[in-house]
Amino acid sequence: MKKWIAWLILLISVFAQSSVTTIPLVLNVLLVYYIVKKESWVVGAAFFSGFLLDIITLGHLGKSSVFLIIFLFIVMLYEKKFEIQTVTFVFFSSFSSSIIFLFVYGYQNIFINAFVSSIISIFFFLMLIRIVPHRLEKNSDI
Repeated sequence: MKKWIAWLILLISVFAQSSVTTIPLVLNVLLVYYIVKKESWVVGAAFFSGFLLDIITLGHLGKSSVFLIIFLFIVMLYEKKFEIQTVTFVFFSSFSSSIIFLFVYGYQNIFINAFVSSIISIFFFLMLIRIVPHRLEKNSDI
């Protein structure tokens, strides 16, 4: 997938999260894109999208950026220990991070929003896996 398409999807998710829904769409897009592509520029995208999200929602500048960057670094740490390119990992990481995000920002109905967020993440993950050529990293040592 081209980077400009990823940036466009991220920009749409920033505007949708700030105006339409309380579901952390930016978190989902960044999580799934990093899991599928494993590119380091996603950390910079997390910083800028979190900064833009804080500006649009009139929140504290840097709060979303810090949360998104810390979350991506945690996923990067788990990359060495677990197989992260699975639906199970996407579900649990999206669910747990959404619960934390929604709790920190003081939203209502945390569990319902986190569950819907996880379903959206799984759907986006399955779509992206079909579009992007999949790398087989299990047999790279052979």
